[in-house]
Amino acid sequence: MTKILFSTLLLLPAFFDWGQTVSYDFSQPLSPSGISVDHVSTSYFGSYTLDDRTFIFNEDGIQSKTTIYLSISRETIRENSKYVVKNGYLFGVKKMDSIPCFLNGEKYYYGLREEIELIGTSSLNKLIDDGNSYYINFYEDGTWIPAKISFKSNTLTLSYFDYPEGTTVFNSINLKTEKEEDGLRKITLWPTEKEWETLDKTVIFPTEMIFTKQQN
Repeated sequence: MTKILFSTLLLLPAFFDWGQTVSYDFSQPLSPSGISVDHVSTSYFGSYTLDDRTFIFNEDGIQSKTTIYLSISRETIRENSKYVVKNGYLFGVKKMDSIPCFLNGEKYYYGLREEIELIGTSSLNKLIDDGNSYYINFYEDGTWIPAKISFKSNTLTLSYFDYPEGTTVFNSINLKTEKEEDGLRKITLWPTEKEWETLDKTVIFPTEMIFTKQQN
């Protein structure tokens, strides 16, 4: 049987450190002053890539592609006629197709491309345009967690929501609810337009990943 070794991308990111005892999310898609849209401006349509991770922007919304790395043992291939390795290609995993692979010890390693719809008809996530940036709001159990995206000079900048343990950055937001879940304090924030505008975005979107637009 195959085993997942690791993935270069968690498509729905881990938004907080598991060592933390407090987590934050939002009551509504952000930003409060923005408008909900089905897709980004047509001038930004295209594919943007960083390493083996790709975001696709088109009239259908936003799709994300990544490579998931797996392995299969030589023993499995010997004992199961479904699988064949020939000239560095593995047959039997993808229907009517082969996959490049390499042998390391007693296992063959290969990668599979996986696509997920982040914004579109089959997704509950929301895309908000606030005039300066777009926010992909990931829906989870009635609350939202944002990721910030912006475009400039054929590049896409992506920043996931995060915050340091013990942060006070959300203290300026007056309306919030709190509940305990398995020892975790889950705080849901209800920022006004002004509170959101004055929130330090460099704290809650600390890391930027730069994707390059692929030329057709």
